Parts: sequence; structure tokens; C-alpha cells
Amino acid sequence: MAWKKKILLVIFAAFFLFTDAYGADWLKYGQNEHGIFYYDKESVETRGMGNVLRFQTKREHADSENYTMRLFEFDCLHRLYRILKCEVWEKGSAEPKYCGTFEYWGAIPPETYTGDLYDKLCPKKRGLR
Repeated sequence: MAWKKKILLVIFAAFFLFTDAYGADWLKYGQNEHGIFYYDKESVETRGMGNVLRFQTKREHADSENYTMRLFEFDCLHRLYRILKCEVWEKGSAEPKYCGTFEYWGAIPPETYTGDLYDKLCPKKRGLR
């Protein structure tokens, strides 16, 4: 019986070690009438030839306790973006609602939250800025 308690204790400790080590680090990058916008600093990774960044964003909806999660990519060389995955999580729901993807690259508009995030994440030495 004592060995079962030890196994449960090890599993419990491992769970907390794992979640702390791999948890999201949400940093705010904007706020407007639609909600508060965050990106996960821990999810930022370089792709391809080093000019593409992939990362997670979250928008907490201003009018509810719902939030939207997006998997973004920035092409730092050409000032482009695309959304690979979009999900809306509603309060109390165990499953998200799919809100689409935008697999084609689009220009990042200046003076937007997306543009501000591009300026923060993409190195200035890259791109045509």
C-alpha cells in the first residue's frame, strides 16, 4: 500500500514540474474594444531559412469570458503573416469552435497590433523595413 502512495506522489510532483517547465508565457501586446491581445513568448520558434517565426496568440474577448487562440506565422523578410489555426474557446466548453485558417500570406498593415507585434518579434536587420 505504501508503494502506491509513493507512485502517486511521484506522478503528482512530475505533473507540476512538467506544467511549470512547459507553461505558456503570455505577454500583452495590445488592447481595444474587442479585447486584450497576448502572444506566448515560449511558443516563438524560427522556421525555414530563419526568416519565418511561428507562435501562438490569444485574445480575451471584451464582452465575455471567451477567448480566441491563433497559430501565427510572420515572414520577417517580406513583412507578411498568415494564420495556420484559429479556435474560439467558450466558457464552460471542453472543445473549441474552429474559426478557420488563412493559409495564404498577407501583408502586415502598419499601425496595427499585428504590425506592432511584427516590429517586436522580427529582427530589424531582416526585411525590407
